Amino acid sequence: MAAVNFPNSPVDGDTFTYEGKTFTWDNTNSIWVRNPAGPVVSVPSVLTDLSIVDGTAGQVLTTDGAGGFTFASGADQSNFATTGKAIAMAIVFGG
Repeated sequence: MAAVNFPNSPVDGDTFTYEGKTFTWDNTNSIWVRNPAGPVVSVPSVLTDLSIVDGTAGQVLTTDGAGGFTFASGADQSNFATTGKAIAMAIVFGG
């Protein structure tokens, strides 16, 4: 990637566009700010925000390791730590 040559001595509110991205000079903080700042990331607040259909009472969420989730009987607790890691990975990486 080639270096971007921002204008020298900008004044507050000056704009600069490079490859379709517009930046505005913020004189208070002495920095170019991208407009808009970037994509808005939505953080799930409930399990169904991840498009996972809710199970029934006593069930646990399981994963097939390839991004698929299902609910199963909670009798086998040997995979709880693995399932927790899978949920965390799905939230972080969107899988």
